[in-house]
Amino acid sequence: MGVFERQLREETILNTAAKVFCARGFGITKMIHIAKEAKLSKGLIYFYFNSKDDLYMAVILHAIKRTIQFQKHEMEQHQDLNALDRLMRLLEKYFDFVHENPYYQDAISTFISMTNPLKNDNSQGKLTKGMLASPFYKQIMEQKFEPFILITKVLAQGKQDGSIKTNLPPIYLYLSIWSLMIGYEKLSINDPSDQLTADNPFYFFSDTQWQNTIKSIVKTILTSP
Repeated sequence: MGVFERQLREETILNTAAKVFCARGFGITKMIHIAKEAKLSKGLIYFYFNSKDDLYMAVILHAIKRTIQFQKHEMEQHQDLNALDRLMRLLEKYFDFVHENPYYQDAISTFISMTNPLKNDNSQGKLTKGMLASPFYKQIMEQKFEPFILITKVLAQGKQDGSIKTNLPPIYLYLSIWSLMIGYEKLSINDPSDQLTADNPFYFFSDTQWQNTIKSIVKTILTSP
């Protein structure tokens, strides 16, 4: 098997695992569930990843890396625009990113919840020994704040160019915007075949309306002193 084929198969396993972990939760997910969903043998899954814990950490790392790649690419575009316009363009593109990668942000938010010291007795939270021993865990810890750093740099640029007026601390801004996107990711319909019925509260609220509402909220926050 060539390098490209190996990378493609690993990508398939990671994307499938993200979907299964999201649907079932880590606790009850078994490697056979992921293998069946990916239409691969369980032995092949173990060839790439030593254990379920190892695979779960690899999924988190993959989600973080893809998010960083997306943010960097979008931030490099339209350098002639002010910071506010660049952030609003990023937000607009982010809706597409969420639909194309519906389980990434769920994986990241779940990991943050598992390691949240306010919810757990220690900084390692609910992570298992297998997760902590995974080589992917160290990489996660090295990169998990990079999305925040990227966005806060643009926020600082916005303060300098005058396009961003708010005096709220960058971490509050980042977490508030990210929370809006997490809610959107968890509640929006990612599968076009899904249908809403009239008894669903989102039946009369289109995806476009929702996106426009989020953009309006974010712009108001960033431009209000």
